[in-house]
Amino acid sequence: MTFTLPWKHRWISWLLIVLSAVFVGALYNQLPQEIPSHWNFEGEIDAYQSKPLGAWLMTLIMVGLWALMECLHVLSPKGYKINSFRTTVGLITNLMLGFILLIQVVQLSVALGAELELPTIIVAGVGVLFICLGNYLGKLRKNFFIGIRTPWTLASDEVWYKTHRLGSYCFVIIGAILVSKAWWPMPPTMLIALIVVLALVPTVYSFVIYRRLHSGDNED
Repeated sequence: MTFTLPWKHRWISWLLIVLSAVFVGALYNQLPQEIPSHWNFEGEIDAYQSKPLGAWLMTLIMVGLWALMECLHVLSPKGYKINSFRTTVGLITNLMLGFILLIQVVQLSVALGAELELPTIIVAGVGVLFICLGNYLGKLRKNFFIGIRTPWTLASDEVWYKTHRLGSYCFVIIGAILVSKAWWPMPPTMLIALIVVLALVPTVYSFVIYRRLHSGDNED
């Protein structure tokens, strides 16, 4: 059976998962019976999980994500194989695993009493993740699992390529906004609205460029 991730990226994925498990194992006996699981916009904890679930959930998510990404090669239908950009898939996988590990480290540190502003750290972390993803988005080729998957990008290689080039810039812009949020306070509604607008731009663009390139395809 052929797996998706190249070996050089697979061992990094394994390392991140092992680090997560070792981190939880080392701290487990010291953790309280309830683990913070959600923060509101004011940075206040407003939900908790039981100790076993709260401690191990992120590790389980990492394992599940890695397993899913490894199976993409098998899950992809004919004509949408990902052999040509397996390295990019490996990079994206490890970026997401690293981000989940960051969430876990901060979450459990707060559970142990560390005075960390998790919302600020996570927002900045998401921003860095978006900036990194933006740099690799343009290297993705047409597939059903990763990227800006609209009816128009999946129908045309050229629309996919052009949309993802634009999407790369949008992701970097979104990431920069999120990183700046850590030092430049912004009303949550304004931040969400701006991100929604930027996220919609590639979708609308994919439709516009498809109509421009294939306007006569459906004519009798």
